[in-house]
Amino acid sequence: MSNRSNHRFPGRGKKAPTVPHKFSAEEYQDAKKTVFTAINKINDQISPAVNPVKRRILKMAIQSITESIDLYFNQGTFRTNPRQDEIFARSTQEVTNIVKFLPVSKEKTEIIEWVEQEISKIRTQFKEQHAYLQIIEEEVHTLRKTTQTDSAGW
Repeated sequence: MSNRSNHRFPGRGKKAPTVPHKFSAEEYQDAKKTVFTAINKINDQISPAVNPVKRRILKMAIQSITESIDLYFNQGTFRTNPRQDEIFARSTQEVTNIVKFLPVSKEKTEIIEWVEQEISKIRTQFKEQHAYLQIIEEEVHTLRKTTQTDSAGW
């Protein structure tokens, strides 16, 4: 029976090798707090200036950005998620599109420039973390590969 369960669930019972993150949990919390503060400011600046439909789209996009940041800025994350990358890219583009089509006035132009800078910063932080997680993913893959070859030769 144990052979069947191992066949059906080949990784069960074996602890996956882990690679320590170069950031502590507190550093991740600080990074998240910085990004979430920027996202909340963006929402506060744009929401009053758009119609209810775009406000709802903005709310959903910001929620998706928040979920992506929460997933990637975490010590428990050891791999990238292509689907989450797509969602993040689409959501940040949606925020940018909403901002682009705000009615133009002097104060709105300042808001538009500020939001575009903040979105650019968030994208940059996300890309840096994404690249870092890819390195960790490769290290974990290498560790699993060496662990499997070592145990196969017994």
